[in-house]
Amino acid sequence: MKIFAFVAAAFLALSTAAKADDFDKTGVSISVITDTYGASVSTGANKDFADDATVVGLSYRFADIFAVRGEVIDDASNTDYRASAGAALSTEVGVATLYAVPELHYTWGDTYGKDELRFSPEVGVSFDTGTIIAPYAEVGYDWVSYDGDFGNLDKDRSFAQAGVLIAISESTDLDIAVLRKMDEDFNGLDNELTVGAVINF
Repeated sequence: MKIFAFVAAAFLALSTAAKADDFDKTGVSISVITDTYGASVSTGANKDFADDATVVGLSYRFADIFAVRGEVIDDASNTDYRASAGAALSTEVGVATLYAVPELHYTWGDTYGKDELRFSPEVGVSFDTGTIIAPYAEVGYDWVSYDGDFGNLDKDRSFAQAGVLIAISESTDLDIAVLRKMDEDFNGLDNELTVGAVINF
């Protein structure tokens, strides 16, 4: 019961002080993953790209915790590309799993006058409720630099997200969350709903 109260409070906090243009760009995604490979398609609100972009990605996981990913980002007017590398670290504390996901992103294309290097660490907690529902909450922050001065990382933006992962079958999970986009000082910029299907093979 305490777990659900925690997530309900997180949902409420992220939804507080909603503006007129909040919750009008629902993010939708579908991911297909194995122990090693992954593929995904998404559009609408997300923590990384413009809300009007369609993002297609392929990933490869190795040594259990490390992963590399390539993505094509298309908004009908511009096409960009991103290469990412990162790790997924976690530890269990009772019914809670604490996790951290540090990632590096290299992005280039039509939108970028200079290629971009972005460091994007995320931390979160998820809960095993003993049911088909697994609540979670996470926060992330971005530092960014550009071609010609990659050593100079500047604070850029942040996000917070609270959601539930629902096991709708043995191989498919439904991920429903409230995403709050924020600036480098954690001031809210936008609140949106995201819905994703995760198919495991």
